Amino acid sequence: MFGFYKPSYILLIPTLIFVIIEVIEVWLAYYYNRHCTNTLLANGYYPEENDEYSIALLKEFTYIPYTKEELEDKSIREKYKKFSDFARKEERDKFKIFFSVWLIIGAIIFIIWVVQYLRFYNF
Repeated sequence: MFGFYKPSYILLIPTLIFVIIEVIEVWLAYYYNRHCTNTLLANGYYPEENDEYSIALLKEFTYIPYTKEELEDKSIREKYKKFSDFARKEERDKFKIFFSVWLIIGAIIFIIWVVQYLRFYNF
């Protein structure tokens, strides 16, 4: 029954290209965002004075330095740490959702492929 079938690896090429492109996109997005943030800060674009969340994230991710008063005041550092932990948790949650959606899509495609395979070989 399987004597005439020869495996073809031609479908690996689009998959490998897709994976390589996605890795490059993630890498470019990270460095592009870092570059744009540094450029905006160098050009004088800072968050508003009362925007503690943005200031906390910029300081926690080392875009702007802490002032001497902030380093000495433990409550301010804890508040900034809480903001950055919240932002990191949001990013982890977004990644989990993104990964779950792709996993579900992959499972659906695999199931469709198996059904087509079984139908083709009359199982």
